[in-house]
Amino acid sequence: MSDSEVEEFHEYFDQLEEVIPKDMGSVWAIILVDSGSTHDFIDAKQMHRLSLLVLQQDQLKATVANGSCLFTRGLCNGVR
Repeated sequence: MSDSEVEEFHEYFDQLEEVIPKDMGSVWAIILVDSGSTHDFIDAKQMHRLSLLVLQQDQLKATVANGSCLFTRGLCNGVR
């Protein structure tokens, strides 16, 4: 992602302080930060794009803003 594209992201998401573009090695991602959450979640497609190691575990149930429930597929340790 070029510097001008990063600047466009910042301009577009200025009103939403919780959303930021993030350089994750050779891959850029848009990160939504929720300081009130107990856990962080990543889309399975992004997980594969970033070549993250997934530890299989019991599914974690997450209730999202609209009240519906989602279940995790695994755990990625050490993602920053």
